[in-house]
Order: sequence, then structure tokens, then C-alpha cells
Amino acid sequence: MKCLWTIGVPAWALASLLYPSLCHAADPSAKDALSDAISPVQKDVDYARAKADEIADCRVQSAKEDGWAGWYVLNPAGDKLRRFADTNNDKQIDLWCYYLGHRSLPRYRFRF
Repeated sequence: MKCLWTIGVPAWALASLLYPSLCHAADPSAKDALSDAISPVQKDVDYARAKADEIADCRVQSAKEDGWAGWYVLNPAGDKLRRFADTNNDKQIDLWCYYLGHRSLPRYRFRF
């Protein structure tokens, strides 16, 4: 599966202005994390989106693994939809991942 890497200030700036909780340690709500305002900067990227009637049943799960801390956004079935992570321990989100399907492989990654 192809993953796209990109570095671009506009998406990071937009996310930090619209959803400051995504750029700091506090867990966001699933609704905020799944907002269309926080989406890949490239057009035509295919990634999983929760249906409007499923968003209330989606959940945010905190995670800490080797080299990063952050959270996953999971759909009602427990499949990964998004991952937001701090990879350099500065308490700010610098990696956004968008998943496609149930295989838990990121389809798109944005690193700032």
C-alpha cells in the first residue's frame, strides 16, 4: 500500500488554528478528530471516513509506543481511522495518519 509523505505548513497551521487540542497533549473528541477540516492536503487521497451517524460511536484511544505518543481514532468496529502523534517528545502533534480499510496500514501520512 502506498503511503504519501508530505511536509507543508498550510495543513499544520489550519489544524492548529481550528483545533488547538490536536496540537497539544489533550485528547480530542472523535468528532473533532474526524472533521473534514483536518484532512490530507493532497487532493484525491482515498482514506476511511466515518459516516455521520457513526461518529458518535467512534472513540479516541490514547497510545504510547517506542518513539511516539498520541492517540488513535477508532470506528465503532475498532478499526483505525486516524493516528495523531508526537514523535519528537515536544508535546505537539507532528504526525497525522489516515487509514483505509481494516488492515490498519496508514494510507496517507503528514509529518510536520
